[in-house]
Amino acid sequence: MKTVTIKTYSYSELSHKAQERARQWYREGMEYDGECQIEDAKQCMAFLGFDIKEIYFTGFSSQGDGACFEGTWQASAVNAAGLKEHAPIDKELHDLADEFERLAKLEPEGSFRVDHRGHYSHRFCTEFSFDEMQSDMQDLNEMNLKEASRDCMAWIYRQLEKDYEWHNADEQVAEAIECNDYQFTEEGKRSVYL
Repeated sequence: MKTVTIKTYSYSELSHKAQERARQWYREGMEYDGECQIEDAKQCMAFLGFDIKEIYFTGFSSQGDGACFEGTWQASAVNAAGLKEHAPIDKELHDLADEFERLAKLEPEGSFRVDHRGHYSHRFCTEFSFDEMQSDMQDLNEMNLKEASRDCMAWIYRQLEKDYEWHNADEQVAEAIECNDYQFTEEGKRSVYL
């Protein structure tokens, strides 16, 4: 039997080039689920009148990436003031809250269902089923509700994308590597002999 001794290094002991290779190794094995962002998005959407059953997304570097959701909307559940209190500095969400509040006033008994359709997960992979609207401007209100809903889906995707980029930033990846005390060869390859 032969014994081989391999010298290993912590992340901070590596050269800059080796640290870059170590970060790349970590990113390749990392799976992003967006769980916290999805839960927050569901909370925010509830203030806009949605009961979201599922959020689908793909990302973040291919054509067809995006987010959409399945669920129901009720005009009576819109709480714009509650959303503004929950997310006090998000101007885009405030604009969405104002739009849903306006539409809820036009269709106070309004409701619809949105379902995911197709192989992709972006906002145009959705189908809307409206209950009977009461106003004289039913078609226009339905169109505006679809557009506002898809704007919500785009907002969700942007939140997921920002979070993904934050988790993949050099500083956060380096911190995760150091917290886990991974060891590397001098070139920055993960040492498997531990």
